[in-house]
Amino acid sequence: MHSKLSDHKFNKGVFKSGFSQLITALGKEEDWVHSKSPEYIWLALILNEEERTKQLEKCMYILKEMEDKISSKNLASPTLSGILSLNSKNLDIFINILNEADVLGLISPISVVLSSENEGLRKRLKGYLMTVDERIEKLNSVLENLVDHQSQLSTDVRYLIVYHSSILDKLKFPISQKSMIDGLIEYPYLDVEDEKMRYIRPMIRSTELGISFQFFNTDSTFNKNFWENIAKYMNCEMFLLRFERNENINLTELKSNLYESLKYYRDLIQNVEQNNTKLLVLTSILTYSYKRLLELVDHNLRQTISGRSIVRSCIENFMMTKYLLKNEGQHKDIWEEFQYYGIGNYKLIFERYREENPSVEGSHVQFDYLDLLVSEYINKEFIDMDTRYFGNGNIRKKFQEVDEDFLYKYIYEYDSQFEHGLWGAIRESSILKCNAPGHQYHGIPDIDNEQSLSDVGKDVQDILIRHLEVMNEVYPNPHLEK
Repeated sequence: MHSKLSDHKFNKGVFKSGFSQLITALGKEEDWVHSKSPEYIWLALILNEEERTKQLEKCMYILKEMEDKISSKNLASPTLSGILSLNSKNLDIFINILNEADVLGLISPISVVLSSENEGLRKRLKGYLMTVDERIEKLNSVLENLVDHQSQLSTDVRYLIVYHSSILDKLKFPISQKSMIDGLIEYPYLDVEDEKMRYIRPMIRSTELGISFQFFNTDSTFNKNFWENIAKYMNCEMFLLRFERNENINLTELKSNLYESLKYYRDLIQNVEQNNTKLLVLTSILTYSYKRLLELVDHNLRQTISGRSIVRSCIENFMMTKYLLKNEGQHKDIWEEFQYYGIGNYKLIFERYREENPSVEGSHVQFDYLDLLVSEYINKEFIDMDTRYFGNGNIRKKFQEVDEDFLYKYIYEYDSQFEHGLWGAIRESSILKCNAPGHQYHGIPDIDNEQSLSDVGKDVQDILIRHLEVMNEVYPNPHLEK
């Protein structure tokens, strides 16, 4: 059951989920995958073979025998680290119990991840009867299922943890919870598709979690050693997604249409409307988006990080065009204000440089040229430097004001992750996944640039067509009427 966005509490810029408002997420030292799976993998290896009920009964027998013959004084929890800490006599008892249950061969793959410090158990498991590859394959098979803490195998293991606590009298249910008690008794014998399982499985998982908070040893170094040892025997299995280009989108045709439209506006500015600031600003904003389209098409960037930056830029240009038009009547000359707002930002950059005089030799920023641009139309002493977003207010409100909140929420915000190098964008574009369970599905930096991204062609086409339509409403373009 996933919470809705509306279920989150928004406070000081942060959406807090219902769970995070109540409890702190488990760290790797105590979560199921990284911490508990290695500790209980011996039970999972037994359960992973043959018929489920039969194997659950064997495990329950083993746990009961361990309590009777080893006692909780020596083994408070059926963890592998706890078993490794047993003395030689109790280890022999443990091995005898496994032999009696006819499962010793099933857990022998564990021997491959045991260090020389665990020589006692490693010898008794007789792992040498299987090749290293065979043992690793068995461990991988189990780990693939244990990665999902809600899988049937994981839930069966968690049931055994609950069962073990019950035979140690660490877990007691009031008579009023008879249905819970009955469910735990029935669980090993119910078919996994039985309707009752729908409420028994979540009950088992939550109960095990409560037990772990009290009795699970999060200080054990066994887990770290387990993952380090198993990783030595495995190679990374890189996984990446392949996205196809949308061949239905013809950006070359869009590029040609934009050029013809912009050529009309350019000719209008050159020959008729030389002093029309509004036309100049609107045409220049669209020209900037057009040049971003040229980069996208001419350099084949549709499935790249840069492609997302281009879409974001085109969206913001489109929004600003609509914003300027909508607010034109509320300003003496919004078109000149927009120009000097941007030039003021150039002035701020240059003035910092002039006063601090840093060493920037070879930089792509041509500071002296910035200074010339600042003074192009007016003495720069009359130009203010506004560090706020143009028109005050945040950018989200501007999108809302021009009825483009959809663009902001679903495309602009996403592309901004790539512009700012946030982890979601880094993960999607620059990290491959290792498919090896023994490597804990870790990430692999994509230095060979194998991971492509989905095609931005449809989005950039839609935005630029809409931008051109807005421009045509203000200054009708005969090219668009053909």
